[in-house]
Amino acid sequence: MKKIWDYLSNKFRTSFRNSYQSLNASQIQIGYFFFAVYALYYYVWTHFFPEQYESLTLRIIGMAGSLGLILKNHWPRVLKQFQPWYAYFFMAYALSFFPAYLLFLNQAAILPLLMVLACFFVLVLLFEWITFNSLFIGGIIVAVIVCRIVMGAYPNILVYEPYIGIYVFIIIAASLFSYRNVQLREKMIEGMAMAGVNIAHELRTPLLGIKAGAAGIERYLPSLFNGYELAKQHGLNVPEIRKAHYDTILPTLKTIQLEANYANTVIDMLLVNLSKKPEANSIFALSSMRECVLLAIERYPFTSEIEKKLLQIAPEHDFKFYGSSLLMTHVLFNLIKNALYFIAKANKGEISIRLLPGNKFNELIFRDTGSGIAKQNLSHIFERFYTTTGVGNGVGLAFCKTVIEGFGGHINCESAVGEYTQFTIVLPSIE
Repeated sequence: MKKIWDYLSNKFRTSFRNSYQSLNASQIQIGYFFFAVYALYYYVWTHFFPEQYESLTLRIIGMAGSLGLILKNHWPRVLKQFQPWYAYFFMAYALSFFPAYLLFLNQAAILPLLMVLACFFVLVLLFEWITFNSLFIGGIIVAVIVCRIVMGAYPNILVYEPYIGIYVFIIIAASLFSYRNVQLREKMIEGMAMAGVNIAHELRTPLLGIKAGAAGIERYLPSLFNGYELAKQHGLNVPEIRKAHYDTILPTLKTIQLEANYANTVIDMLLVNLSKKPEANSIFALSSMRECVLLAIERYPFTSEIEKKLLQIAPEHDFKFYGSSLLMTHVLFNLIKNALYFIAKANKGEISIRLLPGNKFNELIFRDTGSGIAKQNLSHIFERFYTTTGVGNGVGLAFCKTVIEGFGGHINCESAVGEYTQFTIVLPSIE
């Protein structure tokens, strides 16, 4: 029974998470749409096509609710973690409860029937099958309960009997087509991920060979140099090595090893990022965020000391979280990698990491003052395989989001073009 429950709960979480990513991209536009629709159709349905029952109160509630979507970028930081719940409650209200309630009040009149059908198809277009069925059925159940409270009786089911078969057919057909589309998308993503994993594994072997070869040459090269110098001193006929070349051989070998280390770290990041559910393969324990930050800075393959000095931390604070320190380190790897890219792009900036312990929630603030992220891209950055840099694969930030949510927290991003980009990781406090 527990396995069945875990399987179902995982399916629901995945469906709602994927659906919110689709909704989040156009959330503001949807808010404007519903704000206008509530106002316009109240006028139309009261003056041109009047029904027996209309509710100005419910339409005002809907208009007020749509403002929450319109102003999503202006929510206080502490409340942003509740935006997915707010969006789902509003969509259930707007596309299920409200039309169903008017349908019940008007005793299955043709206009409310058509409105319920139209709203259902909007849910199908916006969400995956588990999500739209949950919102649609949940909204109808609440509408039935409200009718019982307001009217003192449940809706007469006999009035709707001719239409029930049609709606059941539509729900099943829509669910089947939506499920098929979800399966196709998952197969496509799985194929892309598998290709990335295979490429990464194929690259690792020659890189390790290059690194080992460079290390071996570096180890024995001083002896060869000594033999070369002794040969010259004794007047033996040896080819001349220019001093400029002579002086760059050993540093070049070190550079080769550093680049091999860097490439292997990137491969490690790619393999972890492409994991379908990375937290499932990790052992969760009580971990120190400060230690994760210091470990990430120590292990990250900076290309130079100058690049490393761009990063500033405030080590005086710390907090504990329940999760995987390895996965948290890889989250920080991804953030550092992106920040360095945007700093190089702007040719200015620095990185700062702050830890802010709290009573209920702890926060890690990761900020860079590079080129920033354009507003139209900001709502998409946590989507899998979405990238605007041209050098990444679009899995890093999606991985970060999956890991942090697996720890029971959330991650959000704020940015201003030309000024800064700030990621805030919020995790529950450990009692």
